Amino acid sequence: MTALFFCVLAFCLAALACTPALVSMAPIGKRRLFVEPVIADSDFGRKAIELQVHQTQNAVRETDPRQRRLVEVSRIVQESDDVRSIFLTNVDDSELPDFRSGQHLIVERPASINTRAMSRCYTLSNGPKQKPWRITVRRASNADESNSMSNWIHEELQVGYRLRVRGPRGSFILDKADSKKPVVFVAAGVGITPMASMLYDELNFARSRPKWLFYQVRTWDTAPLLMELVSAIESSNTCTAYIAASRDVAPTDSPMKHVKLLQGRFVPRTIFEAVGTFDVSVFLCGPCDWMLEMRQHMLELGVPQGQIHEEAFGAPEVAQAKAQSELKSSEESQFQYDVSFELSSKKAVSCGESKDLLTLAKANAIQIPASCRSGHCGTCAVKLLRGTVKYLREPQAEIVEGEILPCICYPTSDIAVQA
Repeated sequence: MTALFFCVLAFCLAALACTPALVSMAPIGKRRLFVEPVIADSDFGRKAIELQVHQTQNAVRETDPRQRRLVEVSRIVQESDDVRSIFLTNVDDSELPDFRSGQHLIVERPASINTRAMSRCYTLSNGPKQKPWRITVRRASNADESNSMSNWIHEELQVGYRLRVRGPRGSFILDKADSKKPVVFVAAGVGITPMASMLYDELNFARSRPKWLFYQVRTWDTAPLLMELVSAIESSNTCTAYIAASRDVAPTDSPMKHVKLLQGRFVPRTIFEAVGTFDVSVFLCGPCDWMLEMRQHMLELGVPQGQIHEEAFGAPEVAQAKAQSELKSSEESQFQYDVSFELSSKKAVSCGESKDLLTLAKANAIQIPASCRSGHCGTCAVKLLRGTVKYLREPQAEIVEGEILPCICYPTSDIAVQA
């Protein structure tokens, strides 16, 4: 493994000398350059990378997003100290359906004696026609999240475990890109997972439009999926990648043609100096605050709003706090309405200080599964039996007629929900 890594690393030395200043530089002191990560045994990590071209217009179609499926953990790859990839197969060994690149699964953790049931969204990180499915999960760094879903996946999940999942689902998909425009992928940390799937989709189908990846990482040895992405991009003729480490030094020389390794942080102005045009489709994924800042700067630079597509993976509590702030500023939220939770046989009163429906349910010990808390994943969808609600923002999740997303809505009349 060491020989293989340094063989790849030898390929990775000279880009910086000829690379434009795409990042804001800051002294970070003396740090080690590279250590060998555990590299996933993927199609893209092999010595010779061959891209199979599938010429069919209907190759990628979504299954019923509400469908629950029982899957089995077939393999676990420790990508780095705090990131692991989980490979999933059907328990009956039948072939899993294709998905749209950028979509996610809702993974359910069953309740135990010490923990409650929990659901979280994890993006499928391999190509939409690759099997088995793969999710790539970073372990929670917050010490208070000892019972978090990610810690459970890292500490307890083993090969052979069976999980219930919903999906694939989600509207953050490559299909949103204008087929006539270049594509720019901008990711930070584990936000690379949907971008990896989209890139593999682009490369597998040999789409000729230009594409760029700007990947912000902390250190080289903790960057999710780094080596397989480098291998895939180096073998292409239509993709250029700039990968910047904020807490590590970059190689001083590299013969790589399509991948540039940098030190520092990306800023939107220099991203588009490298791209050379604002007339592109942009996909953003990373921490909430980072993504909001990137989006705002891109709009100020002149990137059309309709051409920026985004998905956040930040803490659900952050997204919910923002939703509650928006709710308190809404005049309609100041009225009081009766809320009937029919399955739980409980009633509550919603008012200006009672926040969104999901928070109201939680305050009354009513369990509604939830994940993103920002209207993107659809985990919390419940049926509205009567009454009306208003959304704080346009839902991004795909839901069926008659359902609502409690995480981003509040009552505008007395209501009853199936929860």
